[in-house]
Amino acid sequence: MCRSRLEDAGCRTPARASFSLHIVDPSGRCPEHAPGGPERRLRRRRRPRTDARRSRHGVSAVNKPFPGAPADAALRTLLELSPDAVFVYDARRGCFVAFNDEAARLFGRTREQLRRSTPLELSQPVQRDGRSAAALIPELHRRALRDGPQRFEWTYVHADGRPLPARVHLAPLRLGADEDLLVATVTDLSDLVAAQRTLREREAWFRGIFEASHDPIFILDPRASRIVDANPAAARLLGYDIEDLRGLEIAAVHPGEMERMEAFTRDVFREGHGWTNELSCLTRGGERVPAEIAAAPVSLLGVEHMVAVVRDIRARRAKHEDDLRAQREALLDAVGDGVLLVDLDCRVVFANPAALEQLATTAEALLERSFCTVLTGARDDPHSPAGRIEAAIASGEREELLDLTFVRGDGTTFTGDATCTPYLRDRRRTGAVISFRSVEERRRLERDLRHAQKMQAVGRLAGGIAHDFNNLLTGILGSAELALASLPASHEAREDLEAILRSARTGASLTRRLLQFGRRDPVERVPVDLNEVAGGMAALLRPLLGVDIELALELAPDLPPVLGDPASLDQVLMNLAVNARDAMPEGGRLTVRSERVADGRIALEVTDTGVGMSDDELMHIFEPFYTTKESGHGTGLGLASVYGVVERMGGEITVSSTRGEGTTIRIVVPPAGP
Repeated sequence: MCRSRLEDAGCRTPARASFSLHIVDPSGRCPEHAPGGPERRLRRRRRPRTDARRSRHGVSAVNKPFPGAPADAALRTLLELSPDAVFVYDARRGCFVAFNDEAARLFGRTREQLRRSTPLELSQPVQRDGRSAAALIPELHRRALRDGPQRFEWTYVHADGRPLPARVHLAPLRLGADEDLLVATVTDLSDLVAAQRTLREREAWFRGIFEASHDPIFILDPRASRIVDANPAAARLLGYDIEDLRGLEIAAVHPGEMERMEAFTRDVFREGHGWTNELSCLTRGGERVPAEIAAAPVSLLGVEHMVAVVRDIRARRAKHEDDLRAQREALLDAVGDGVLLVDLDCRVVFANPAALEQLATTAEALLERSFCTVLTGARDDPHSPAGRIEAAIASGEREELLDLTFVRGDGTTFTGDATCTPYLRDRRRTGAVISFRSVEERRRLERDLRHAQKMQAVGRLAGGIAHDFNNLLTGILGSAELALASLPASHEAREDLEAILRSARTGASLTRRLLQFGRRDPVERVPVDLNEVAGGMAALLRPLLGVDIELALELAPDLPPVLGDPASLDQVLMNLAVNARDAMPEGGRLTVRSERVADGRIALEVTDTGVGMSDDELMHIFEPFYTTKESGHGTGLGLASVYGVVERMGGEITVSSTRGEGTTIRIVVPPAGP
């Protein structure tokens, strides 16, 4: 009998309802369905339902066609107690016999809509395995009736059209031998499927990040000390296939560092994260790769694991080393001392620009040569420069070597000091660093200092003597002039008095120069135009120089004045001109040139084409009483007094000379004001 018709009679119908009641005989046949069988129609007036009756009929009523069938109330209670949607389906007639309220709620349909539906109408036409629901439903029904309960996943369609994933338990319900009833318990899997979909999406997202990361990533099992998983970057770093990495012992990647790795792991699980930059990874080919490792704990299937992101720092370390090398090279290029790196055999493997400049050679000519070849003496002579440097390198100690004689590339030599320091690489001595510098400039400065000190002492002495001598000469000059004035022109003593007067005046002139040199005679400094001084002295210098010497003036226009004493500057030019004249006994050219130099100071040059001077003579020309002239000619105070005048003006004086080519004396003084 079709149970839905009973439900039609008992649920939400008009007050009067009619239905067909099919009578089933004891054999299970329905006579009214036999050909020509009668059909009886019953009419009854349905009483209005009270709330209690409406609540009691929350499930479709089920007739009891067979003796011993479960009571309607008991079945209704069982259906409503289920948290899942439950359907009772008559497979023979293809209709639902009963269902609970959860079924209507789950499918979003009214009881009337659900009662008139079929399993196919509630199902998605094509299931997730691609098979047709129309073909699967009869097959599932047959299996359940023949083989017993069936469990499977099914996709239904909600009333709003969205898919409704579910797990179905389909079992036969035996109420009579002639009925094919099935009970379908439908569990909503929407939340589970959504969670699984979200989980799959997140897993795909994280897997995409995991696979696409340029940094190697490892999933480690600290308890088993093995690698659980690794991304392609990790496989590339270590030279393994990913499958070979899975299950590989951590000790194979960090040999000799497991204690530190275990301590690092403990820190990660204690702090919740960790970072280290001191571990190295061993590749399959045996190369050690320096690495930074950032790690954090992660739970997989309830087991604590650790995810480690490894950063290969070879490129960064190489860049750091390149930067350090560039800094060292820049430093070595900037220092004024020569710096050489030699191996244990004393071969030069590096030379900075200052070393090449001081040795007057090139890198190609110096590198791979023995450093001893740029020193005088034999290597086996412990007292020679070459032997001393050889012994210093062999000793492995830091040593300072003074007064070594170096040989330039052009064959000339210079004296220098050197420091030999052991060069260590990986804590092993592989050579030495030799720094050296020429001491000739220092010695020149020392000579200049001694000269200045000597001139200061001589100046003080000369100043004191000149002051007293000037007092004596004043009396002599005065007495001689008075005596000469009292004698007639024809007196025989006048000649002697005139000789005395000339000598006294010469002595007075010398005394004035000594006083200026010793700074005992105060001089007033005023703005002076050097061009005017040179032009004014030209008229006096030409007769002094003679007809064989040409005087040329090359004076730059618009020069600012300098601060000095005009008489002293006249004396400077006079002294320089006299020295130039004496250096050109056969005649020549004397050039007086003025100019403004780059730093704003004023330069005055006096150049002759005379015999010139040797290097030894140049070292002494400013010393008091030093002269290159023959005995009886010159006092040796000319250039010394010039030096004193220039020094008082805050300037500097330099001399350049070549034997047989002439001499240039250059005076540079500051201008009088801004």
